[in-house]
Amino acid sequence: MRPELETYHLIDSYLNGKLEGEALRTFEAQLQSDPAFAEEVSFQQLTNEVVVGASYDDLRSQMTKDIDKIDASANIKKWSLYTVAALVLLSGGIGYYTHSQQETDSKPTVTKEANPTTQSSASSKTPDVVITQSPKIVSSKKEHSNSTNITESAVTIVEAPTPQIQQPAPTATSTPDVKTTQPVEHATSVNPCMNAQITAEISTKPSCINENTGSILIPQVQGGTSPYTLALDHATGKPLKETYSYLSAGTHSLLITDKNGCSKEFHATIAEKNCKKTSYVFAPEKGETWKISGNENSDYTITILNMAGTQVYKSHVMQGEFEWQGMGQQGEYLSSGLYIYIIEYTNGQKENGQVTIVR
Repeated sequence: MRPELETYHLIDSYLNGKLEGEALRTFEAQLQSDPAFAEEVSFQQLTNEVVVGASYDDLRSQMTKDIDKIDASANIKKWSLYTVAALVLLSGGIGYYTHSQQETDSKPTVTKEANPTTQSSASSKTPDVVITQSPKIVSSKKEHSNSTNITESAVTIVEAPTPQIQQPAPTATSTPDVKTTQPVEHATSVNPCMNAQITAEISTKPSCINENTGSILIPQVQGGTSPYTLALDHATGKPLKETYSYLSAGTHSLLITDKNGCSKEFHATIAEKNCKKTSYVFAPEKGETWKISGNENSDYTITILNMAGTQVYKSHVMQGEFEWQGMGQQGEYLSSGLYIYIIEYTNGQKENGQVTIVR
C-alpha cells in the first residue's frame, strides 16, 4: 500500500477511536512532535466533517422549503364584558284623614238673679253658657217666666272645630340629633403583580448581512396569568406567538404582559451572518466555469474534495475571485457529480460549500 494511503488510514483510525495500545501512544507522540503531521490530522478531520455535512444539505434544504410553507398564525380571541345596572325607585304615600263628630247633651249651670223687687230687670237674660265640642254649631234660646220673675235663658251649645295643636318649630336650642358612628372597615386591595414572576425561554436565529432574515423564538412563558401579549420593539402589544420572523440583526425589546396587566421586559440579540451562496452547479462541456469571490481583504487557499473525501484540486488565491473549469490537479477532466470546497483565509476564517459538475 502506498505510504500516503497508509497515513490516511492511520489518521482515520485515530479519528474514529480505533487505535489502541502502543499504536495509539506512538501516534500521539508523533502528533506532539511533528507540526506538519498535526496539520495533516487537523485537515483530514475537517474534511470528514464537511463530507458528512454535505450529504444532508439537500435533505435540510427540502425540509426548510416545506416548513416555510406553513403559515403559523395565532387566533386572536377577544373577550368582552358588558354590565347592565338598573335602579328603580318606587315611592308612594297614602294619607287618610278621619273626622268624627259627637254631640253630648249636658245641662249647663243656670244663673238666677236674687233681687225680686227689681222689675226693670225682669226682662234681663243670663249670659249664655258656651261649650265648645265639635265643628257643628247649634243655637237655640228659650225664655221661661216663673212666679219669681226669674228669667232662665236657654243654654246655647256651640260645637266648634276641635283646635289642632301645632308643635313649635325646633329652635337652635333644640336637642341635637345623636349620630352613632360605626367603625369603618378599610378594604385591603391585593396587588396581583406582587408575586407575579414572569419568565420566558428565548432564542434567536441570525440574520443575513443587510437583510431582515433573523428570527426570535419564544417556545415557553411561565409565571403570571395567561393569556399573554407581547410588544415587540415598543410597538402595540399583540397575542404572544412562538416565532417572530423577518427581523434585522441587533438587539430587540420584548415586553410580555399577562392577563392582569403584570409585565416584564426582555431583550434578545440577533446575530449577523454572511449568507453568501454555498451551492453551485455548472457544465464545463458547455463552456461554463465556476466562479467564487473570496474575502477582498485576505488571501485564501481553496481545496476541492470529492464525496469520498479525497482532494482533487487545491490552489492558493491572492484575494479576489477564483475560477474553476472542473479539472483535477493534473489538468484532467473530473467526472460529473457533487464536490466539496473549503476556503481557508490567512486570518483563520473558513468557508465551505458544494459545487456540482454536470456533463
